[in-house]
Amino acid sequence: MNKQILLLALALLALMAGASAPVRADSNNLTWSGEVDDKLEIVIRGRSLYYRNVTGNRPRDIDYDFDDSLPAREVNVRLDRRSGRGSIDLIERPNRNNGYSAVVRIHDPQAGSSRYSFTLRWDNNSGSGNWGGNGGNNGNWGGNGGSGGNWGGGNNNGGDWSGGGGWDNSVGRRTIRWTGRVDGTNDIRIQRDDVQWRKVDGRGAWDVRYQVGEPLPYQQINVRIDKRRGRGSVYVLTQPGSQNNYTLTIRVVDKDPGDDYYDFSVRW
Repeated sequence: MNKQILLLALALLALMAGASAPVRADSNNLTWSGEVDDKLEIVIRGRSLYYRNVTGNRPRDIDYDFDDSLPAREVNVRLDRRSGRGSIDLIERPNRNNGYSAVVRIHDPQAGSSRYSFTLRWDNNSGSGNWGGNGGNNGNWGGNGGSGGNWGGGNNNGGDWSGGGGWDNSVGRRTIRWTGRVDGTNDIRIQRDDVQWRKVDGRGAWDVRYQVGEPLPYQQINVRIDKRRGRGSVYVLTQPGSQNNYTLTIRVVDKDPGDDYYDFSVRW
């Protein structure tokens, strides 16, 4: 009898332990709320939000929270409308052409502004991404590519430069400076203050540092390259435009044997 009671107690303890164990969510989400007047588009990429005022005043009293970054790969996303007198629609899903961004459009057709809120959810499935991970601690260094990823990089505000730490005071407001050792061909992709790079051929790029004087505008602009150092070529592969979600791509080509140090600035 005592043995039966002991077995029953052990079974109950195991059941309680299983019930209290954390269950991994199969999705992550972004919750957003704010005052909207007329038409607004919200571009979601990683943990960043960018706003396009189609018509009307800029959004006010914004509050948002990410569970996790929107993956830089094609994932299933869905929009749960929570409140607002007008319409809330998901008009773009993450894909290669839009830099793996989701775009939500809010239309408030009545006079004045109104409070809107929504939750954007995406699958939490693992998989090989097209982009690498973020920078390391304090965001001073561009990270290596993630598992299965082709791109490296991440936010790098306040990064250290060779020859001295801290900010380079010569970097102007409308300037992004990039330095690193390069062997072969590398593409550098810039959207707002997000700077990432990938190897096309050769050994790639390393010892990379960059500094953003001001985020690249979310609009169609023409940029120029000012190269300080580097034996090969540095040129604009694609200018920012609506067709590439206002993303700038720069190509660095080092054809000679070995590697060389490159130092250039992007200005607009």
